[in-house]
Amino acid sequence: METPEKNRGNLSLEKGIFAFLLILAMAAPALYSVKNFGQKLSAASLLAKTNKQETSNSWLPVKKENAGAPELSSLSYLSAFIGNVGEVKILAEKNAYDQLPIASVTKLMTAMVAADSLDMEQIITMDSRNILKEEGSKRFNAGTKFKAKELLHAMLVESNNDAAAAFMEEVGKTKFIEQMNLKAKQLNLLSTYFNNPVGLDPKDIRDELNYSTAADLLAIAKEVKENYPQILEITSLPEYNVHNSDGWFNHVAVSTDKLLASNELACDGAPLKILGGKTGSTDLAKKNLVLITGSPNPEGYLINIVLSSDDNFEDTKKLARWMCESYQWR
Repeated sequence: METPEKNRGNLSLEKGIFAFLLILAMAAPALYSVKNFGQKLSAASLLAKTNKQETSNSWLPVKKENAGAPELSSLSYLSAFIGNVGEVKILAEKNAYDQLPIASVTKLMTAMVAADSLDMEQIITMDSRNILKEEGSKRFNAGTKFKAKELLHAMLVESNNDAAAAFMEEVGKTKFIEQMNLKAKQLNLLSTYFNNPVGLDPKDIRDELNYSTAADLLAIAKEVKENYPQILEITSLPEYNVHNSDGWFNHVAVSTDKLLASNELACDGAPLKILGGKTGSTDLAKKNLVLITGSPNPEGYLINIVLSSDDNFEDTKKLARWMCESYQWR
């Protein structure tokens, strides 16, 4: 499950620790073994593609002349319109190519690798290998069995860490992590790295952490939307009743995405339907959200991403509001 907020009295200390560890992660490969895979190339490729598409598709949203920039607490954000045939238009971005820890947003990649590697009807036994001691959910008893699809729901809806660990152990730790990074390479994610399927902060400063960029997460979200409909659908559920392999009820998984239970995302009075997404929060990563929604323009959909935010839900609402007001959609 995602890490809860700390007491406000420790905020200064947390920020200091965050800044120190993050600098080490980004600037000291000897400690974190973090490699820069060429985010500038990734940025140039994305912007070049976007500019080319704008000249050939006059129906894409057009920014109003008086539009300013969104004011968010997020260190990095990105908003994009994706056309129905794959066109990409960046609506707004800040530090979109900066590598940052992504916490449980990791589980979008975990889900894709699990779906590629396992039969979702396959039975998986929960045991000491995958029931985590410190960051576990306490939702599963050792020896209980579940279909992979039930664990997929638990992982994506309530961000269950044990379920993510179960997928890794079922495939094999080394192989699963290799598949996660291979998938990233296949998607041309030049600034993304995965060390584990959960997204937890490292316990040792010498350990690696999962990191990505808003630009790379845009590609991951687009891949989920267009090629993994089951994963997308699961991430849109406000809650899900998890059952074991015998059909007995185990627990209710409640979504970590608070926006699913509200109608606060709207444009010109019309709600923006949430199609899916993923939250993520740890001490180092702060609060993150990748959200896929419908668009005021029926010719496509929207992806909004906020990273290292003080309030991922409020920032996402502000970003959606700004996007609606700052562009002509028809």
